[in-house]
Amino acid sequence: MKTFVWALIVVLLIVLGTVFFFNNNKGTNSANTVTGEWYWEKFSEEEIQSWSKSFMVETGEVIRKWQEAGVKRMLDVGAGQGHYSMRFARNGFDVDALDINEFSMQRLDRLAKEQNLNIKTVTADARKMPYDDNTFDGVIAIQIINLAGCDNVVPMLNEICRVLKPNGQVWFTLDAMENMDVKHDDSDKSSASLPEDRYDTEYCLFDIEKIRKTILPMMDLKQITKTTYINPKTTESKMTKYGIIGVCKK
Repeated sequence: MKTFVWALIVVLLIVLGTVFFFNNNKGTNSANTVTGEWYWEKFSEEEIQSWSKSFMVETGEVIRKWQEAGVKRMLDVGAGQGHYSMRFARNGFDVDALDINEFSMQRLDRLAKEQNLNIKTVTADARKMPYDDNTFDGVIAIQIINLAGCDNVVPMLNEICRVLKPNGQVWFTLDAMENMDVKHDDSDKSSASLPEDRYDTEYCLFDIEKIRKTILPMMDLKQITKTTYINPKTTESKMTKYGIIGVCKK
């Protein structure tokens, strides 16, 4: 009888350990447990709205060039609260918005229906996207590629290249090595000023040389822009992001 009880206890411990392991590793892969996820359900609607007012300077130029090039179906990787998806949709693009955070995709789906925007939301990991090869005319990935650690930069870009049609363009950002040195103003809404329980990110920082070594082997770079942050209190300026447009080598 004692042997049976001890065996039952061992089995229960194994089951509980297995459940704990899978619950704590959900949405991760073996290369890196960091997901790059922002937990938007922990933000107030007011905070989300403040983020939605911020766009990369070249957004309008990319929209215009892609319209002229006949880009129709596009993918927004790491769409977050969806303000890029909505802006592209308002300019006539058929948008697929993908993010690992279910709350943000549900919110975007509701907004898209309310505003009659052609946006299809998908909750999935950007490192393994549920699309066939050569699906999209264009892909954008703003503030996502380098948020799951350096080990995931190339796999994520390879996955983007897989779903992008030949000669299609990808527009994405990479944080500059100077980014972590920026002394943000108290009112700034960057991740540096947010509680750590609101995101699961591990920054992989870049300079031009690292971009050449990491990105050039997989794509031809058509444009690189630099975004500068200016601290309104100290007037100190530092380069914080690279905006890159490239064509994958297929």
